Amino acid sequence: MLRKFKIIVLLLVFFVPGHLLAQNIKTSYGITLYGDLMYGKDFKHFNYVNPKAPKGGTIVWDMGNFDNINPYIALGTSPGFATFSVFENLMITNADEPNSAYGLIAETVTYPDDYKWAEFKIRDIARWNDGEPITVDDVIYSYETMRDKGSPTYKSLVADINKVEKTGKDTVKFIFLKPGDRNNVYKIATRLPVIPKHYWINRDFAQPTTEMHVQSTPYVFYKVDVGNTLIMKREENYWGKDLPVNAGRNNFDFVRMDVYRDTNVAYEAFMGGNIDIRNEFKPVQWKKGYNNDAVKKGFIKKREDKVNGPVWFFAIGMNGRRPQFKDQKTREALAYAFDWEWTNKNIYNGMYARNTSYFANTELAHRGLPEGKELALLEPYRDQLDPRIFTQEFVPPSTQGTQQGLRNNLRKASQLLKEAGWKDNEGKLIRDGKPFMIDFMLQDPSDEPLFAPFVENLKLLGIDARLDIVDSTTFWPRNFSYDWDMISNGLYPHSLSPGAELKQNWGSEAADVNASSNSQYIKNPIVDDLIEKVVNAKTRDDKVAACRALDRVLLWNYYSINMYFWNKQLMAHWDRFGIPETQPKWEAYSPSDTWWIDPVKDKAVEKFRKSK
Repeated sequence: MLRKFKIIVLLLVFFVPGHLLAQNIKTSYGITLYGDLMYGKDFKHFNYVNPKAPKGGTIVWDMGNFDNINPYIALGTSPGFATFSVFENLMITNADEPNSAYGLIAETVTYPDDYKWAEFKIRDIARWNDGEPITVDDVIYSYETMRDKGSPTYKSLVADINKVEKTGKDTVKFIFLKPGDRNNVYKIATRLPVIPKHYWINRDFAQPTTEMHVQSTPYVFYKVDVGNTLIMKREENYWGKDLPVNAGRNNFDFVRMDVYRDTNVAYEAFMGGNIDIRNEFKPVQWKKGYNNDAVKKGFIKKREDKVNGPVWFFAIGMNGRRPQFKDQKTREALAYAFDWEWTNKNIYNGMYARNTSYFANTELAHRGLPEGKELALLEPYRDQLDPRIFTQEFVPPSTQGTQQGLRNNLRKASQLLKEAGWKDNEGKLIRDGKPFMIDFMLQDPSDEPLFAPFVENLKLLGIDARLDIVDSTTFWPRNFSYDWDMISNGLYPHSLSPGAELKQNWGSEAADVNASSNSQYIKNPIVDDLIEKVVNAKTRDDKVAACRALDRVLLWNYYSINMYFWNKQLMAHWDRFGIPETQPKWEAYSPSDTWWIDPVKDKAVEKFRKSK
């Protein structure tokens, strides 16, 4: 009996592929970073869609200007394709559960329990819109293209891949540099765009373009008119229209996005009926501006929905490439010059809470004092860290909403600047013989009242500060080339289980790369080490502890001046749509994804618009 067993083992070793001998290899129709998938293998549609929604009609949005429709490269300014993809991924996320994905181009994913590799099986029916099949070669070419020609974000996405190989006619295997991180599998499944090799092989993917004729997506480019409009058309022969992940979605024949360089003009266009949907980011306008006849008679509806999980947070970024921002004391001093309480009351109508974390609205945000695993992660760096990390919970400087509070903060700022080596020279600060100058770049003229008091406070400290308001055609090239001192920016929300993408946001290697997400030029070896702890966390508790430790180090270094996080979606829309009764649990709803034209409402709105 023992002899037979040994023979069987030898046969397995010689004739079964090595990767299949690994323990606990799983093949699944989906993947989740923790827990179980919400939807079973035979699910029919996501809960937040109407699977019987009719198709047809046009929905109109507004957007900023663009000169490139390829969002995966560093050059050019591309539209914010938040409502659909230019290219599809191997698997697709849904808005009902965090960090889970289901098969799209890939029918299944196979991986071992150490996540050293992942093998995807491509669907037989997957097609490009020119009729060519989507192949394993396309997936390999997509990896190579992102590695060699993608933007820093997408280069970072594939940086932890050792190699990609064809393992069968319809299977492709990703082998990762380091085992142990399930997020490696998840992010390749959900974030690697699959591009058509036969279309791009004779074109330069790295160059901006306004032509793209081969896609695999529900919507394809129909009209590209730089400076005016971009129209996407629903692909009637879209290969994946009958998949459960697409049921009840992609219901409009056309999605049109018209260019508006001025947000006030876009607002007026919406109120006048030229735009169907408007996301509002100005609380005062939300409270007081939507009061015309269309609103009063119910033809324009307002929605205010809470967003769970990771959210955008807004801050004033400081460009660490500039010598005046290289030291922590100077950066902290500038934070004391910003009067959040006045800003929230007078500009934001008191709608926001101050942001105190880079992982806002999640369990990953630091809280209280570090303890347990989090403290153990920070302890080796105690002598290199601000001692307050161990004794105080981070709270941004506050004026308490009083003039005396502001005066106290400015005195504190002045003292910090003196400690940082800045000297007074007839009312102006200088260091190393150079004056302290700040060029605060803004894109939107309507933001001037928001930041003008901050600039005046900086001047009181002896800083030569000014607001530099530029249009979008100037703003974005300067933004991506870091030609600014200070900037108001929104930081993209992280997932509930972040991984190697954090290197792109705060890692030292990304700091010197143009158009990277590390716009503040964070080059801190402790930050790098803690990011590695996040990436290589073995358990959920380890991941949370590492994120909280990283959060504290980033905050106490004052790389940005935190303002607020955005956990509500404010949206106004003309009431011409059908809307699913059930809304998603974790992400904000997307009208162009799940809404549809309601013929009765549409007719009533059209009649009202024509009467004006």
